[in-house]
Amino acid sequence: MSDIEDFSLIVFTPRQFLDRLELSFAAASNKHADTNRIQVSIKFASTVEELVQIGGSQVQADYVAIFVDIKEGNNILRCQQYLKSIPPMFVPTRLCIVNGSCRSGHLAATKDLVSLCDQYRIPIINSEILDDSSCKHVAEQIIRIALIAGGAAHGMPVVIPTPPDFEPNPILLLLVYQCLERRLKLS
Repeated sequence: MSDIEDFSLIVFTPRQFLDRLELSFAAASNKHADTNRIQVSIKFASTVEELVQIGGSQVQADYVAIFVDIKEGNNILRCQQYLKSIPPMFVPTRLCIVNGSCRSGHLAATKDLVSLCDQYRIPIINSEILDDSSCKHVAEQIIRIALIAGGAAHGMPVVIPTPPDFEPNPILLLLVYQCLERRLKLS
């Protein structure tokens, strides 16, 4: 019996990123298999339909990473389609979106992507996939985030916080204010 744990990851990526990402994720996966005793199996697809062709209609994954090339205008729309095809309970906890052309992409598209991520409370990672060192770094980063979020790293699943999680909640602030007001009246 092997004591290596299995963990599955699906990567949606534009075709122009595919070759670099396959190499980077393979190296990062081997590194985690050696150091953490976790075997990360990764499936790559550029569309949901392609993923279904690869794995059948019951594709299972512990984590999903969606890479977006913001230099192409339709990729943010494609990202929204991916989000609609993923079960709702999966979206805020087991998913990240990667801006794969953060240095060379359009600022307006970057803002749209950040807005989409904030709307769904999805962690966003910025990287330049066409740069080898940046591509390797983001592959390792995604695997670490996936293992932490999925509970494989420490035995307890974690929700990765996003910027909207740190915004003040008016209802919570009102409740805290009312509690403090009551305490002051009692003393």
